[in-house]
Amino acid sequence: MSELTISIENVGGIDSVDCTLSDELNVVTGPNSSNKTSFLEAVAFGLGRSTVPIKNDADTARVELSLDGETIVRTATETGHGIEIDGDCWIDDGDDIELFEQFACLFEFSTVRSAVRNNENFEDVLKGPMDIDALEAEREGKIVEKNELQTEIEAQADVETRLEDRKRELETKRETAVELEATLDELRDKQRTITDDEELEELQETRSQLVTRRRDYRSQIENYEDAIDRLTDQIAEVEAELEEARETVAGYDVESLEAEKASIRDDLDEITNRLDILQSVLTANREMQSSPYTGVLGQQHGLTGDTVTCWACGTESTAEEFDETITQLTELIEADKDRRAEYEPRLEEINAQLDAIDEAHRRVDTLESKKRSLEEQLEERRDSLETNREQIADLEDEIDRVEDQIAQKEAEQESETSDLTDEIESTRIELHSVQTDIERLESTIDDLEAARQDRERNRERIESLRDEIRTLTERIENLEQRLQTQFNEAMDELIELLEYEAIERVWLDGNFDLIVAREENGVTRQDTIYNLSESEREMVGLVLALAGYIAYDVADTVPVLVIDTLGAFDAERATGLLEYFADESPLLVTALLPDNEAVLAGSELEYGSVNPKQLTP
Repeated sequence: MSELTISIENVGGIDSVDCTLSDELNVVTGPNSSNKTSFLEAVAFGLGRSTVPIKNDADTARVELSLDGETIVRTATETGHGIEIDGDCWIDDGDDIELFEQFACLFEFSTVRSAVRNNENFEDVLKGPMDIDALEAEREGKIVEKNELQTEIEAQADVETRLEDRKRELETKRETAVELEATLDELRDKQRTITDDEELEELQETRSQLVTRRRDYRSQIENYEDAIDRLTDQIAEVEAELEEARETVAGYDVESLEAEKASIRDDLDEITNRLDILQSVLTANREMQSSPYTGVLGQQHGLTGDTVTCWACGTESTAEEFDETITQLTELIEADKDRRAEYEPRLEEINAQLDAIDEAHRRVDTLESKKRSLEEQLEERRDSLETNREQIADLEDEIDRVEDQIAQKEAEQESETSDLTDEIESTRIELHSVQTDIERLESTIDDLEAARQDRERNRERIESLRDEIRTLTERIENLEQRLQTQFNEAMDELIELLEYEAIERVWLDGNFDLIVAREENGVTRQDTIYNLSESEREMVGLVLALAGYIAYDVADTVPVLVIDTLGAFDAERATGLLEYFADESPLLVTALLPDNEAVLAGSELEYGSVNPKQLTP
């Protein structure tokens, strides 16, 4: 069981409170204006909530909280530029803080409860913790890797054929080399019978090596020239693509789009705030109109018409004036909702354009990187080409010098050995050429063997990536459906627990809209939350938020559940609800009026009671 110790200073209406919560269920009790909500807000602020009310006569609110062996101190200070928060909260992960604020920190105006109360879109709030974007990014990365590996495999499609061809060619070259060596030995034996000039033989051997080297340099020069032409064409193609991508980027005005987006969001925030106020005023007027006791001092019937006396100011107004006020408020609410709906398509369009700009920038970066790489390769090929040309020029000079020496030696014995010498020289050159080819083929075969092994590894990796991509795709497709099912199962349990006669079931449909099954005159029909009463919407909003607490297993991350304002439920239902969530949460903290706590005290449920005023020194 978790134990929470908290020290509070200057929060809401609390001067100073020190308290330890060690029960599974902890009830902050007291009449209205006894700082129950202030106490809960201090607990929530210490855990991770981003706001806390500062006492009117103080500049700084302070909360020290110890839970599960970890102690934190957090303050909120009023400055000339707003509220400055200092110190770490108990929850140290941003995603976990979001889960806590949405589904475990349930004040009257929490996001989910407000969205249901005002009939606003709450789909994004419910789906937010799923982090589908991260799964999509992971899948896209694996698809890119698979495509790159597939391209490598396609480039190596003929590796088996080339490997077998090179092996056969190598075997032929080796047989030829053996034959040439035998022929050369025979020719040398014949030559030795004629002359034994070792100096001439060394010169001839040197010339053979030089001629072989010259042939190799010429072959390399041809390869470099082909590579330079190919790289030049590739650079031209990349430059054309790069110019097109830059024109695409230049066609957007990013600052204007960002400014318009910010303006739209500001307008939406203003509309949402005004809707909250108008909805509250509308609800109050309807209560004054429909009830002779709740919300008004009374109704009077006179000869000139019925009048209603306002409980707040004591002003008398005709029933027609109340009807007109309600009609005007309803029209204002509908007009604001229409304005909000008009903004949403443009906001989606702006987001799409900003995404297109990001994609165009990434395309420019990729092309620029590719161009730099090609230019570097081109420069390397040109340097190598120049080096080979210089080397072959030096080699030509060396060959001329050696041939001059050979010519001088051969002239001395030309009459006897000219024909034999030419044959030996030709055979020697041919043998050197074959031996060079053997070395080249052996190196090529090693490279092809390595390429074949790489291809097999790439194939295995592609199969693994296909399974991973398939698994991610199924996760993405099934995630929303699974979340919807978890929400609906949790809400079914809670609605059954609360035993409302008029409401049989509340569930999320495929579009994440709330549907209500209610019974009227013995007939069950579907309805939307817009047609529910304010108290029914309060109940549904809290049930939906609590269902999220169960669906996302928030208790595994945050061991504290904070619930304020259970006024939507009568004392018996509130007791049943607290008993249910006391089992779901390691530590539950809530606030109750004394009458409701009296019902709770009469149950078998064990709990700890806290009164902020009694704890104030």
